[in-house]
Amino acid sequence: MRYFKDIGKMDRLVTIRNTSSPVANVYGEVTSTTNTDVIVNAAYSYAGKDESQLLNKETNIKYEYFVIRYGITVTMTSKLIHEGSTYDVVNIEPVGRQAFYKLKCKLVV
Repeated sequence: MRYFKDIGKMDRLVTIRNTSSPVANVYGEVTSTTNTDVIVNAAYSYAGKDESQLLNKETNIKYEYFVIRYGITVTMTSKLIHEGSTYDVVNIEPVGRQAFYKLKCKLVV
């Protein structure tokens, strides 16, 4: 997916789950982990034909790409949920002049 121009292709709803790490308070008790869920519109695509063939030869990992608007809080520890499947974020690439993020994600099994 090159420079993303057609905003109308952002027709998928995905949930970005940012999880905070458990922290011990002053009494030594571990506080529970909190999840922050954000639902955003995204464009969705599989790996390209040549790339998916190369990936199948090297690994069994299935990579998929999501393009979201720039400025949404997403980190390498975020989880992305789309149509009931959970993905780990592998790479975050800014697209254009801080207009979008291209997220390379792998399916969690």
